[in-house]
Amino acid sequence: MECLNPHLSHAHHVPRTCSSSSSSSSSSARRALRLFSFHTTSLRTKRLFPSSSFLSSPNPRNPSPLSLPVQLATSRSQSSVKPSTDIAEWAMQDFYALRKDVEATAERVDEIRISAGLEQLEADLAVLEKKSADSSLWDDPSKAQEILLALTDVKEKIKLLNDFESQVEEAKTIVNLTEESESIDAGLLEEASKIIRELNNALDRYELTQLLAGPYDKEGAVINITAGAGGTDAQVCI
Repeated sequence: MECLNPHLSHAHHVPRTCSSSSSSSSSSARRALRLFSFHTTSLRTKRLFPSSSFLSSPNPRNPSPLSLPVQLATSRSQSSVKPSTDIAEWAMQDFYALRKDVEATAERVDEIRISAGLEQLEADLAVLEKKSADSSLWDDPSKAQEILLALTDVKEKIKLLNDFESQVEEAKTIVNLTEESESIDAGLLEEASKIIRELNNALDRYELTQLLAGPYDKEGAVINITAGAGGTDAQVCI
């Protein structure tokens, strides 16, 4: 490149190399050296960390890859702690509700055993067993049949009442074990809940049978419907 000397006239100029040319060449060299150094560093970085980048981004929506492991670990730890805490709270709520149901069912069983006269039934059982063991029992077959039927009936009532007590005690045991343990076993709670549910259904059926506890209530019944007032029309409807 040729530059004009400002001190000379336009007719007489001296061709020479401009000083800006040398400065431009040195700047280009420095720029090339920087690019080469950056390229070399990038290659080393990719070899050491093939899936990572050290370029940070000021945009919070596009965080630096270096911060991603920490953020993901934090989010995973928070998400893992929260559900486990919720599950524990739900389990405790189920346990408290179950314990309340067990206590209410236990009171109901006690009331039924008292109203059924369990002590009297046990006394009747002892008397009937003594009669059934008498050698002269079959001297009167009808009387013997009556004694044996009564003995069977008393045994069934006592067994049923004792079954009520054993079932509620089993549910109580599960509740006590859960209170003493450091963790809640969902399987045991489900088992106790099933016991209480089935026991309450059995208690409902027992109370219904006690409404028909007369001496002839367990026998069959015949219903006879006859025509009343109305004459022939009523008879036709029947």
